[in-house]
Amino acid sequence: MGLWDDWKGFDYQEAVRTGETKGETNKLIKLICKKIQKGKLPDQIAEELDEDDADYIKEIYNIAIKHAPAYDIQEIYEELSKKDALVKS
Repeated sequence: MGLWDDWKGFDYQEAVRTGETKGETNKLIKLICKKIQKGKLPDQIAEELDEDDADYIKEIYNIAIKHAPAYDIQEIYEELSKKDALVKS
């Protein structure tokens, strides 16, 4: 019997991948919020971050603006995930 045998429905690899995705997204949100505070617009932010998907940056930007001036990263992430904007190719 293995360590994970009792965890029916638990996919360890998926949990790790999801955690990495959340961490990467939170880091991107934080960077975007810092640039918003400096007065940058979505297209400028996408260019500065060398991000090919400007629409994804705009989506995060639009959500982050609603959370100004606190820019709570977790709240922005949760709203972003509700919009299914996290599914990025």
